[in-house]
Amino acid sequence: FIAAEFEFGGFPSWLPTESKTISFRTSEPVYLKNVLTWFSELLPMLVPYLYNNGGPVIGLQVENEYGSNPACDKVYLQSLTEHFRAALGDDILLYTVDGPGKGMLSCGTLPELYNTVDFGGGNISSHFDMQARFNSGGPPVNTEFYPGWLSHWGSKFPSKSRTATAKKLDEMLAYGASVNMYMFHGGSNFGYTSGAKGNKDATNFVPHTTSYDYDAPLNEAGDTTLKYWDIRTVNSKYGPVYDVPKNSTKKSYGKVEMHYWGNILNDSFVSQCGTKTTNKQPLSMEENKQTNGVVVYSKDIEKAGTLTIGK
Repeated sequence: FIAAEFEFGGFPSWLPTESKTISFRTSEPVYLKNVLTWFSELLPMLVPYLYNNGGPVIGLQVENEYGSNPACDKVYLQSLTEHFRAALGDDILLYTVDGPGKGMLSCGTLPELYNTVDFGGGNISSHFDMQARFNSGGPPVNTEFYPGWLSHWGSKFPSKSRTATAKKLDEMLAYGASVNMYMFHGGSNFGYTSGAKGNKDATNFVPHTTSYDYDAPLNEAGDTTLKYWDIRTVNSKYGPVYDVPKNSTKKSYGKVEMHYWGNILNDSFVSQCGTKTTNKQPLSMEENKQTNGVVVYSKDIEKAGTLTIGK
């Protein structure tokens, strides 16, 4: 329920139809009931993999950058934390992650959770000092160190210097910090699964591309990059490194022929593809109970005039 760079933020399309007053990522009853129902199914599946049970999982993140959410709902955070504890027991580390700012950490944390930070640059001492202010001890942790950034339609590919990335990683490891990279391996948002950024009132809407290469050390194809080898050199100063498989062989698939299928502006064609709905105001995809794909909106103009479209 917190994958903001996935279609509809990772939420199921039917969720907004549960209540007209639903408020995401808050203690609003309908939303919270659905979240806890989801975790009641998911969390028990993780129990065999916890470190205390012989598995590899040493910690679980309760929320993601919640301090950037204007709701700042501590009741919601407390409810999640209590639910995690009840399902997983007291021997697992529960933590959160937020940007290294006082306002973000104030809203995104609880005293009983270990609080980590995320950043891609800046003064690491300042960032980790801020993290320490919200913990009663424990190591400095950068839960999301950004070696690149995501791509948006219409924007240039957001490459990040491999030298700067390796240097900042070296600084953090020398500082004694634990570091997790986001992303270490690029990927793809297949089909209609890519998400978007924007404000609640739909202003500043910026959709993500199908590619989530991220200028990551391992690219979208899973190949090593020069940035990967720079990072590997840094890691070799602090621990063992291992042999790396060769990059995959690439092939050309040749000419791809496209065939005409139909015109989505043709009523008879559209009627064969989906369900027709009539309403006084345009309905969103979620209100149409459609998870993804395409919605075609049409209106018969009854008389001439001037159409003004607001924001």
